[in-house]
Amino acid sequence: MTIPGLFKEYIWLIETINRYGRITFAELNELWKRKEESEN
Repeated sequence: MTIPGLFKEYIWLIETINRYGRITFAELNELWKRKEESEN
């Protein structure tokens, strides 16, 4: 993984937690899976 790619993933994580507020790891994982599917 490149540094810019990793940085984008951290930004997504921070924005998602900020948007949803309290979110479980399972919910976060589901959102991540949907994100990965939509990008491929």
